[in-house]
Amino acid sequence: MIRTQWFLAAAAFALLAAPAAYGKEKKKKQHVHDHGRGALSVAAEDKTLAFDLDTPAESIFGFEHAARTEAEKKALAEGLATLRTKALELFQIPAELGCKVTEATVETALEKGGATGGHADVRGEWDFTCDKPVFGTSLKLGLLKAFPRLKKLDVQILSGAKQLKKEVKSADEALAL
Repeated sequence: MIRTQWFLAAAAFALLAAPAAYGKEKKKKQHVHDHGRGALSVAAEDKTLAFDLDTPAESIFGFEHAARTEAEKKALAEGLATLRTKALELFQIPAELGCKVTEATVETALEKGGATGGHADVRGEWDFTCDKPVFGTSLKLGLLKAFPRLKKLDVQILSGAKQLKKEVKSADEALAL
């Protein structure tokens, strides 16, 4: 019985650590670069939440090259500001959980002047610490409302012993933790 509990705890830790570890290292695997579509991993553990987003820059800013016009520079600055400072709106975690952002990192090659091979992505990681346990609650993805070019999110949720994969196409769709 103890061995089974230890195995389940180790497996849960590995699943929860995977999105964080994946974001910390240089991306080695190829992913599909599909405009209008993003990949979001959500890890929930007791009073913490972690989100990991990967999407083409076009889905956020409307372009994938170095910002040339004033309109493109404005779109880049506003999009990055939204991603970096409005995490509670983007992930719509229930207010009664008392969650606060503990870390937010957003990166794109567009900040450094452009893309390689004509494609640029946006990578974002957000960590939250909450006053109450997150299990049994749900959240909505304001990302789809904030960035209308983002039409679909392939969401993977790791919550305790539960793992769920879902395609989300609406900001009104609730995701159970």
